[in-house]
Amino acid sequence: VWARDPWSRGAYSYAPAGSATAMQTLAAPVDDTLFFAGEATHPENCGTVDAALETGFRAAREVLETLDK
Repeated sequence: VWARDPWSRGAYSYAPAGSATAMQTLAAPVDDTLFFAGEATHPENCGTVDAALETGFRAAREVLETLDK
């Protein structure tokens, strides 16, 4: 059970060692047509509801910026 996992300590998600750049990679748009959001794409607050909300707003801004091009 994840709640007893000594590595996650009950976290919904967590960044494993060596994955510092993974969030930026996951957040990168693909060909200005596919945009990603979610707590796993936040560079600082991975695993939080705030991160999910903030990245949703970021992805929405990216979409709007693409439409303005």
